[in-house]
Amino acid sequence: MLVDRDTASASEIVTGALQDRDRAEVVGTRTFGKGVFQEVVELSNGGALDITAGQYFTPKGRNLGGRGVQTGTASSRTWRPRTTRRPARTRPCARR
Repeated sequence: MLVDRDTASASEIVTGALQDRDRAEVVGTRTFGKGVFQEVVELSNGGALDITAGQYFTPKGRNLGGRGVQTGTASSRTWRPRTTRRPARTRPCARR
């Protein structure tokens, strides 16, 4: 999974869960580290309160707040798109 410092919220939680379960290699840079979620309470006078209602944890109990998800051993490398081209098809596709 390719992540960077702007990876946050749901994508960060999924990344941490996949990493904890050894279901994906995480490459890129450390994620944002959101770690909490808010709940908006509307007030009778028309105002609102934005209250921190909870924290995000990965399946192994890591709190993402402030630290984010650390990337694997490949994190020191910069991701580059693949530059090699696949060979052109030599015969046409079969029609149905």
